[in-house]
Amino acid sequence: MNNIRQLTKDEYPKAIELSWQVFTITGKEDFNNEGLEFFKSFIYNEKYIDEITFYGSFNNKVLTGILGIKSNGKHISLFFIKPEYHRHGLGKKLFHYASTLHPSIETTVNSSTYAIPFYQSLGFAVVGEKQNYHGLCSTPMRRYHAVFVQKNKYTLRTWQTEDAHSLVQELNNKKIWDNCRNVFPTLTGWNMQKPLLTSSRKKKAFMIFVLKLMEKP
Repeated sequence: MNNIRQLTKDEYPKAIELSWQVFTITGKEDFNNEGLEFFKSFIYNEKYIDEITFYGSFNNKVLTGILGIKSNGKHISLFFIKPEYHRHGLGKKLFHYASTLHPSIETTVNSSTYAIPFYQSLGFAVVGEKQNYHGLCSTPMRRYHAVFVQKNKYTLRTWQTEDAHSLVQELNNKKIWDNCRNVFPTLTGWNMQKPLLTSSRKKKAFMIFVLKLMEKP
């Protein structure tokens, strides 16, 4: 069972080691020898790493993934999951755990080519062309997340793609569906709804909001 929590400073070396291991496996198409050395100098820069807040996922006390954020959640500096845990939803859980503790109107990241589809699944969008800095390539991405009202029992915010599954479940209630049918097409089932909800988000994001309850009524 995976457990997620903030890492202590004493655990930062383990986070750095995991970052290095995963980066050299999944980021091969984005760096040359110069880029590899540049990334290494970055993660072993104690002053810079101390500015990052790390969260980690653990399976039986073994570190399986890390997320490092700066500026109270406004930027993702490091985000790596061990390859054997890819496509199990662990990265999303780790991201949502940290973003709940550090809500930000926007979050930026310089993504590897490999990770772009993953970040897109979190609601990030590519905002610039691929960059090459000291032999290390990355693509700038940004995620907007506007919170309008935040109370003890609920939060009113713009909705994200990851809300689609919950929304489909709520739309099974006819009274709720009748109020939403002009926004979403009449289709049932998660596999059919997800791409359409994603499309609706892109077209009408400024009109759609989510009321997130802290506890179920």
